[in-house]
Amino acid sequence: TYWFVHPLLAEVLEQGLLPEERANLHAAFAAALEPAANADEMSVEQIVDLADHHYRAGHRQEAYRWALLGADATGQAGGATEMLRLLRRALDLWPQVPHPELSKIDLLRRIQAAAEQAGEQEEELAAVDSLLAILDRDQQPLLATELLLHRNRLQSHIGRAATVDDVWAVTRWVA
Repeated sequence: TYWFVHPLLAEVLEQGLLPEERANLHAAFAAALEPAANADEMSVEQIVDLADHHYRAGHRQEAYRWALLGADATGQAGGATEMLRLLRRALDLWPQVPHPELSKIDLLRRIQAAAEQAGEQEEELAAVDSLLAILDRDQQPLLATELLLHRNRLQSHIGRAATVDDVWAVTRWVA
């Protein structure tokens, strides 16, 4: 592998390129990193690099797939913050990917768990709020109640007060 004496040199060189030149370079790096066999034979760093290069090259479906693989690999290696970054990227790409591997609810649940593991309570609260926004509370009352109670605990830990609507919603589903 090659690297620059200082990371700012890489940034200066990259910023000196036109957007389509940058995308073409990232596409070339992604093609060079793409495994001949499977991802199991790659290091965590290679998987994350491949996810990043596909994303910067504009390869939405590949970027989504490799972001999920990278999140799994970094999670197994104990990199909760990197796992969270890659899962957030997968969520951003989710609407642009035909037939995504995960449902939006499943992806948000993974983000919630990764944020909890990383100790990012604001991120975890945002994931819970996103889940509550798309969840059909009448179809999944137990999950809705669990999320509402968890949101109240998170708000308490962060120092935010629960709203009257939050308390009413919890008592409605608990009763």
